[in-house]
Amino acid sequence: MIWPELRRVAIDLRAQLSHRAPAFHSNVFRPDFFQHTGEKAGYILSGSLRLWLDHEAHVLEAGDSFRFPSIVPHMFDNPTQQVARVIWVTTLRRTDPPAG
Repeated sequence: MIWPELRRVAIDLRAQLSHRAPAFHSNVFRPDFFQHTGEKAGYILSGSLRLWLDHEAHVLEAGDSFRFPSIVPHMFDNPTQQVARVIWVTTLRRTDPPAG
């Protein structure tokens, strides 16, 4: 028996190595914070990344890691003159309505 309130959940997991140039900003074309379903996590390989979570800045250096639910308003930038190398892991959660 499948309970009516249960939903089938598909998780799309993506990982990437990104290079963020000096003065890079995630919201160049959009002044708002991002907010969506899923989660984000990452590891700073080199350089620095400033991660904004719910309007609070967190400066991350090489060796730091992060994880947060993507529903938290977020954006990031590279406030330094060095390239930041970051491993990003992102999940997008899609929920299907229950069958029948």
